[in-house]
Amino acid sequence: ATSIRESRFSRKRRRVVGLGLPLFAMLDQDELASVVAHEFGHHTAGDVALGPWLYGTRLAIGTALERLEGSAFWLHLPFVAYGNLFLRITRSTSREQELSADRLAASCFGAASTATALLRVNDIDMTWPVYWDGEVIPVLERSRLPRVLEGFERFTAELEKRPKVVEDLARLKRESRQEASKPLDTHPSLRERLIALGTPDAASRRGARSSLQLFDDVAVAEKQIIQSILRDPNMPLEAFEWDAAAEAVWLPSWMDTIGPYREMFARIPPSAIPDALADAARWAPLLRAGVAFLSPQAERKRLSGLLGVHLAVRLHELGFTFTCAPGAAPSASKDGASVEPFVV
Repeated sequence: ATSIRESRFSRKRRRVVGLGLPLFAMLDQDELASVVAHEFGHHTAGDVALGPWLYGTRLAIGTALERLEGSAFWLHLPFVAYGNLFLRITRSTSREQELSADRLAASCFGAASTATALLRVNDIDMTWPVYWDGEVIPVLERSRLPRVLEGFERFTAELEKRPKVVEDLARLKRESRQEASKPLDTHPSLRERLIALGTPDAASRRGARSSLQLFDDVAVAEKQIIQSILRDPNMPLEAFEWDAAAEAVWLPSWMDTIGPYREMFARIPPSAIPDALADAARWAPLLRAGVAFLSPQAERKRLSGLLGVHLAVRLHELGFTFTCAPGAAPSASKDGASVEPFVV
């Protein structure tokens, strides 16, 4: 990302190029260099000075047009005509800025490195947000400091054990390479960018020089990055190992979740969970606090999730030991017996 920041001690402004942590793990040094060159391409072309205004205006007009859609008043029609014209004109400008920055990156570090960087960033976008929201955020909320990149490596390794997930990700990657730009997209589609680079059939590769070698100490870099995004950068974080996630993070979280419903679920022993699900129409409404906002299907799904939490907590009380590897379903075991409460 590119941005302009003001100094804390003066009104002097400076340009900043920010690189996301997963890029260092997933891109080799030539690919990472092409990303940096692309971002500097926006600076040298003056895009950073105009970009925030252009993006903000496009967002405001697009939101207004969406709200006006289907309006019964004809007075808004001139604005709709102007808004659509503005979006069409600025869309081509925004897309050309991206293609121009791609050309600069390719001229500096080669079209192959630029193309494979685009492919890898596209692939990361499919899995990193799921990992960050589902695995890292709960750990941070418990004031623990995870090894973020190690966890992501374990997360992706777990996904590769699931044939259905592997198949779905492969399909999404194929579709993303064939997808055309949508009318309001500010960026060209991945395929359009690859064609513009002259590499429509580019394939991901793994270079010999990992970008992680650019860090003197990966763990220190991760800690600095995490603290920089916390509301309180000075909040103490306890060292954390992913193998301890069950006891340190998930069990306390499950107990917090089930707390308001503990009295209700006390009437549902583990052996009666199938009956409770089968009779969701009776049990689900008991979870409400007033008016029903969820559909019957959504209420049943919520009941199912809470019954999974209830079963996990009950198994823990019965002496089962939990394992919760990143990306894997929580599993409880005792005396040779094993059960995945959220799967069963």
